[in-house]
Amino acid sequence: ATLQELGRESEAEQHYREYLKRNVDRPESRKQLGKFLLRIGNTAIGVKKFKDIVNIKPEKVQMQLWTAMVLLEQDRAKEALKELKQAEQALPNNRAVAYYMGVALAKQEMYAQASGYLSRVKEGDSFFQDAETWQALMEVNQQQKESAMKRIRRLLKIYPKDMELYESMTRLLLK
Repeated sequence: ATLQELGRESEAEQHYREYLKRNVDRPESRKQLGKFLLRIGNTAIGVKKFKDIVNIKPEKVQMQLWTAMVLLEQDRAKEALKELKQAEQALPNNRAVAYYMGVALAKQEMYAQASGYLSRVKEGDSFFQDAETWQALMEVNQQQKESAMKRIRRLLKIYPKDMELYESMTRLLLK
């Protein structure tokens, strides 16, 4: 078992920090420390470690995505959008970047822009269901309930056993 699994987080954190000192130029060491800090709930410093990686190696777009995901979870959509814009410059056709850009914009009620990004996610992509659910939510917020219901029904045909979709549909009906 790891130190973290044994409930010895401070000891585990010390090991990560020592590893980082010995491997200061290796992005992997910052990534591991950042992920650990996120797992134990220290999101501010975890996000900083991901940003450090991008500063050291700007091509590490994955860190920008992780940073943005954490910021979105914390309802810090404006900050997430900054990270995502940089990621988009490096990977303009990446559907994961498009998905998170859409989410960040939707959380700021910039629905037209958000829809443009979310529509780049295609059926078969791992984010497709979530992108379509966001689209439906935005349609409801814009008083386009019938369009939202069509979208959810279409998703239910693709994912008939997904209980979260049924819950989403119920929430949409109740709005």
